[in-house]
Amino acid sequence: MPRRRTWGRGRRSTGAEEPLSGRVEYFTSSKGYGFIKDASDGEKYFFHVTNAPAGIAEGDRVAFELERGTRGMNAVRIAIIDK
Repeated sequence: MPRRRTWGRGRRSTGAEEPLSGRVEYFTSSKGYGFIKDASDGEKYFFHVTNAPAGIAEGDRVAFELERGTRGMNAVRIAIIDK
């Protein structure tokens, strides 16, 4: 059986998985985006402010899911665990 090729890095959320956890490594409210570093494997994922709760800030511990975007995997459905 031929091997299936996977495109991009990171994991893909199917909606049935438990949320991932990580820390907001970078966030700029003026530009409306940031990056979350996954606690389990150190991968960094882009997020847009529309997928984040109000008051999110650098250093916050968060839970999130992943969806494929045009440039790779994006953090979505983000919830703050600990400020």
